[in-house]
Amino acid sequence: MIYYTHSKTIAMQRIQDCTTRSKCQLLAQVNGLKFSTTEELTDFIDKWTDRYRLKMTPKQRFDAKKKGQATFDLLVYLPLSYDDPFTQHLIEMAKDDPAQFKEEDFDILEQGTAYAPIKFYLFCNIDSEKVSTESISSSRLTEMLRKQIDGCEHFGYIHENEVKIDGYEFVRLTQSKSLVDEIEGRTKNKYDWTWRLSKETYGNIQKAGEQLINRFHQITDKTDDEKKAYFEKHLKIFESLSGFRGVRKQIGQMYNAEKRGMRRKYGDKSLQYYRPLKLIYMQRSKNSIPTNSDPQEFYKWIASVILTSAKK
Repeated sequence: MIYYTHSKTIAMQRIQDCTTRSKCQLLAQVNGLKFSTTEELTDFIDKWTDRYRLKMTPKQRFDAKKKGQATFDLLVYLPLSYDDPFTQHLIEMAKDDPAQFKEEDFDILEQGTAYAPIKFYLFCNIDSEKVSTESISSSRLTEMLRKQIDGCEHFGYIHENEVKIDGYEFVRLTQSKSLVDEIEGRTKNKYDWTWRLSKETYGNIQKAGEQLINRFHQITDKTDDEKKAYFEKHLKIFESLSGFRGVRKQIGQMYNAEKRGMRRKYGDKSLQYYRPLKLIYMQRSKNSIPTNSDPQEFYKWIASVILTSAKK
């Protein structure tokens, strides 16, 4: 399967889907490739499509797994950001001449002054107990794959990869053994996957909260509305974060720690400025680009996103 997106949220969901729903155990991340034209990028995607049989039908995938063959999924992620030179330049072009973005021969990659920051996530599923229990090294698995697939990338177990997107990291959590596990005498750990804030992002938000509390004494003579406004920007940062389970848990830890610090320093009355949070709960996002689309559909969609951004 091939997935395309420019959305951070959809990219994070698809990575989690490939790991938890498609039961992929292995991952090859490829970043930093430079494509001067959409033709170059199309050739690269087509090469991988053929090499890894990415457009197999559900029946073909089922048959391949039944025969003991590996199956693959690819996520093509082109993050668009107002802070990114590639995006900035295209938005300026769209403001000056939006009509060119709708022309058939318009090349979204050729026009930029910077290379597009495209990221590729290639997932591999091998229906084997030794792979699912990681009883065989990823290096050995890569050697075996390369005997069957010419030019095969190096794969690592997903937890061996550092999968990070804009201040978030993809992590494996060990689940507590259930009563049934105890009864059945199961010794192998079960795992779940989620996104959480990276250590750096978590530390920055935590530090900002500590500074907010330490400086609160400077506004003790202000009105209650002014005091509430003092905290509001910080609380809205919590509420703007992605609603994955791991992130919500971290927010709860920081929020409660800040309230305890506030109480110790300024008493119970000061807690009124820490209003209840309205956290995001992650809902299923529908991708605007159908799975297994031709790359040209992806380019058209990116052009439409740039045009929309230029109107804001």
